[in-house]
Amino acid sequence: MKLEDVGFIPLLKVFGINRIFKSKDFVLSVFFTVILFIIIDYYSIYTFVIESVIPLIASIAGALLAITIAGYAIIVSSTDREYVTLLHEKNVYKNILFNFYYNSIIALLSILIGIFTLIIHQTPLHSLAYILSILSIFTFLYFLFGVILLFGLITALGMFRAELFKKKII
Repeated sequence: MKLEDVGFIPLLKVFGINRIFKSKDFVLSVFFTVILFIIIDYYSIYTFVIESVIPLIASIAGALLAITIAGYAIIVSSTDREYVTLLHEKNVYKNILFNFYYNSIIALLSILIGIFTLIIHQTPLHSLAYILSILSIFTFLYFLFGVILLFGLITALGMFRAELFKKKII
């Protein structure tokens, strides 16, 4: 395996774009974003959302991004050779790498869209900020649900590793 094989695009090809659109976190994010959009539109609270909620979203996404990166670093650095080899043989290791990588990119997008929304809101193009606020909410929810699924993945990996220890495989 070359270093280029673990870049975002090669991992995305392995993971599959269709798999992303069919994932639980994506579907839940779309569902809740539509519900929130209906509520925001019905009560005409775009300005409140942009000025109060979007900065909060960007801050929370930043904190969760730091936790995600720290979790990734812990998993990569504390995993022993036998376990990594076994995960690689079962074609699981690239999936783990991609999930962390992808969720980090979604978090970064959420932060950047939030910042861009706040800037655009102060310009004559402020009506574009309403659309960006919905996109910001979507990317944040997508990242949040993705982090929850990452916790599930980490839990499953821990249980799998415990079973391997129990069976004295590693």
